Amino acid sequence: SFPRPPRLWPAASGGVPERDLAVPTRLAALRTALARIGTTLDEGKTCAELTREAVRQVGGTAAVLWVGGDAVARYEAVKGDPKLLPGVPWALAAARKASTLEEVAAAIPYASAGRARPALCVPLATDGHPYGGLVCARERAPFTPAEAELLGLLAERAASHIRHAREHERVSGIVGNLQRALLAEPGRPHPNLDVAIRYLPIGQSALVGGDW
Repeated sequence: SFPRPPRLWPAASGGVPERDLAVPTRLAALRTALARIGTTLDEGKTCAELTREAVRQVGGTAAVLWVGGDAVARYEAVKGDPKLLPGVPWALAAARKASTLEEVAAAIPYASAGRARPALCVPLATDGHPYGGLVCARERAPFTPAEAELLGLLAERAASHIRHAREHERVSGIVGNLQRALLAEPGRPHPNLDVAIRYLPIGQSALVGGDW
């Protein structure tokens, strides 16, 4: 006979399997973990929140693998012992090689201090926008697929907020340029005509928009 699949709803007798009772608890814990990431529009703080939560969830050390505009990869927002982290070339190779979370979790250990340690690198990306990777390493057992999936969700959350932060910075720059252009001295279009401009923004956070 085939084994019965786990029930997703209470049994007819009114009893609820113990594993079903744990589902809301796990979802609540996941919701709480995700809420700790992206509390501001500060990109650096978001990265720090990501690595802090990663260590809270799986232990060890976590860092953001950053590839800047100068194409020089480096670790940022390191949480834990930096000596546990693999070299940046290893992380770059792992990020390029792994296309699924299962492959990420099964990545070969790296050698450090004469012995192998488990490590993984999950993509820091959202909606096709890559921002690097989340690298985790620890002393004990290799990372499981479930842990890799959890870290992937945390990294995706952080990447979404990084995207918002960069978009906010870009728009703020456009707004500032527009404001300076609007307030620029207009000069005298005619010898017998003087032009004066007064601009009052609608509030402290809005630099463009208000009364003229």
